[in-house]
Amino acid sequence: MIIGNTGQEPTEEDMENLTNFATLHAEYLESALDAVVQEYGSMAGFIRDGLGITDAQRSAFQQALIQ
Repeated sequence: MIIGNTGQEPTEEDMENLTNFATLHAEYLESALDAVVQEYGSMAGFIRDGLGITDAQRSAFQQALIQ
């Protein structure tokens, strides 16, 4: 992909950056959740107040996922 976009072989740094970008790091997720809880009180608060998704929309989405 890098060669196709740039015409150059990726460097070791390119590969490390790509790996870090594509890898889920627990500490990053924990930090994001901590920030959400600090700002909105809970993930539900973030979904409702931060993203503007109503409880009815959230419920409809959950139902669509389990069908």
